[in-house]
Amino acid sequence: MVIAIFSESFYPIINGVSVSIQTFSTHLREEGCKVYFFAPRYPNYKDNDPAIFRFPSFRFPHHPEYPIPIPFSPNIFRIFPKLKIEIVHPQTPFLLGWTAKYLARKTGALLITTYHTFYEEYYHYGYPIPKFITKAFLRKLSKYFCNLCDAVVVPSKPVEELLRSYGVYRPIKVIPTGIEIDEWYCEENPLFPRSAFNIPPKVPIITYVGRLADEKNLTLLFYAFQKVVEEVPDTFLLLVGSGPDESNYRKLAEELGISKQCKFLGFVDRQKVRECLAASRVFVFPSKTETQGLVLAEALAMGVPIVTTDSFGARETITEGEDGYILPAEPEAFSQAIISLITDDELWYRMRENALKNAKRFSARESARKLLDFYRKLLSEKKAGAR
Repeated sequence: MVIAIFSESFYPIINGVSVSIQTFSTHLREEGCKVYFFAPRYPNYKDNDPAIFRFPSFRFPHHPEYPIPIPFSPNIFRIFPKLKIEIVHPQTPFLLGWTAKYLARKTGALLITTYHTFYEEYYHYGYPIPKFITKAFLRKLSKYFCNLCDAVVVPSKPVEELLRSYGVYRPIKVIPTGIEIDEWYCEENPLFPRSAFNIPPKVPIITYVGRLADEKNLTLLFYAFQKVVEEVPDTFLLLVGSGPDESNYRKLAEELGISKQCKFLGFVDRQKVRECLAASRVFVFPSKTETQGLVLAEALAMGVPIVTTDSFGARETITEGEDGYILPAEPEAFSQAIISLITDDELWYRMRENALKNAKRFSARESARKLLDFYRKLLSEKKAGAR
């Protein structure tokens, strides 16, 4: 089977979408598929994989980390029909999604999209356009693009329900992104993050991994952490990731008097993320917009209990009260759950064991096989329809 994946988010960018693409494609290739990638060109970055094709791109000054593709390339348009693509799989309904749609219809390939993100909650990036206009546009775009496709893949059941409420009528398949269960776990490294950030041994570490951006609801985390420090002063918060609101959160930490205990790590590689989780007592994730929250499964696979807010991804990933807590978006509730896991060794150990056990549900190989079976089913139906 020959598959073409189109995405605005792709390496060297590391986020949930790019990790999902890499994870699925690795196992699809192991199953004998040819996989090609189509993504924006990233400045000063060279690909080692000849199956990667890059569109010209430009960058907005306020978000230089995300290049914007120019969705036209005579070279790519010339090469694409020669690749004999059977499945065209865009990862967004935006610029490269429409290029993928054009090429799929031109070559007769099946068009299948993955709906990764609760886009309407990212309305603030449309400023100064009014919120209600941006949200309505994103809902309509999501509905329209999904209905132009032959089928849709989503990472969780609540996302399927969301798309149905928008009016999407195409076939939808729930397939969460998996993780490499046997390879992900690692033991704590005393050099990182403790020694690197002067955190004493056995002092509890709380960790957040993700973008430092408004849609991640991090203000809740800082107010909750202030309450944690009031009761357990020797506690540190690691913020792993970067984003457009980092300077605002540094200022907030200063205002709340917790800046010495907040360590902003910026972007780190995947191995360092594992080491941060290995050193952590609790993983915190206040975002209310996650459709899966791959990092939640990664925390479970490291045996780290989770404190999070109610979101699509949390409901599908965490077993409430067993390997984590799903809470209202209130600093008091958040802080008390964190404090209980820091101070109660018996509770923490029980949740840790449950996390390690429950993480086995998220096998990357099994998720890829489900996707491949879905591809085969749709291709078979297409051939039957042609006959």
